[in-house]
Amino acid sequence: MITLSNIKPKLIVLDLDGTALNSNNVIPDNLQDILKILKNNKICRIVLASGRSISSMKIIAGHLGLEAPAITLNGGAIIDPVSDEIYYEKK
Repeated sequence: MITLSNIKPKLIVLDLDGTALNSNNVIPDNLQDILKILKNNKICRIVLASGRSISSMKIIAGHLGLEAPAITLNGGAIIDPVSDEIYYEKK
């Protein structure tokens, strides 16, 4: 039997607008706490996905301390929020 306690995700992709962000465009504290636990305990990698601009996504990823690539511009670009490298960009 599969239970939540024995599921070990390797990757969580988190949509921002309309999902993770509240009505004030802020990630709620309880979600931030969960993301920090997942990251700090190396449980899984956390990837942000959004239609937002590259610069906006770098700010949010930096605030959360995330180092995994981020999907921006509705999939139009995949970036490294730490090094600013662009892994993919639809031209």
